[in-house]
Amino acid sequence: MQGSVRPRPEGTVNPNLASGKVELLPRRSSAQPLRALPFQLDEEVREETRLKYRYIDLRRDEMQHRLRLRHAVTRAMRHYLDHHGFVDVETADAHQGDARGRARLPRAEPHAGGVLRAAAVTADLQALLMMAGFDRYYQIVRCFRDEDLRADRQPEFTQLDIETSFLTRDEITDLMEGWCAKLFDKVLASSCPIRFPA
Repeated sequence: MQGSVRPRPEGTVNPNLASGKVELLPRRSSAQPLRALPFQLDEEVREETRLKYRYIDLRRDEMQHRLRLRHAVTRAMRHYLDHHGFVDVETADAHQGDARGRARLPRAEPHAGGVLRAAAVTADLQALLMMAGFDRYYQIVRCFRDEDLRADRQPEFTQLDIETSFLTRDEITDLMEGWCAKLFDKVLASSCPIRFPA
């Protein structure tokens, strides 16, 4: 950029800066002119466009709200489980879990009722931690779908994984119902309508 220095216009002098009495007036610049955004924040656009320009999409109020809500849920979850004696443990996404040393991933497998659960790798590490004396721990773990990739589905997702020994089914149910109640109260500012079926 080339330019010249000139006195600042009246009323724009900044006495707090050494250069506050002058400004640079450019003659020529290599900066590219601004182009219009691919879409406006309040405009309805196709999902493909939103994903292509994710940095713009994340500025929309809806996306800001979603990320902040996820943060609030995770924070409330950690606080509740910490209060009930659980330790936050992070295990590896992959480890050499078989005789040939091949890496294994915490895959999501169908479980009763259509629920996905982390398998194999979590069980190996769970046994190790339980033997080491961690009888109550949790992790917010990345899981990988045990299916072929699809254009309309992320290959991974995040789930809460709670591991514990010496708790009965009713104690686990009470713990999770209590967590749901706390979540509704602290994050959504409402009462929890959830009761788990026996």
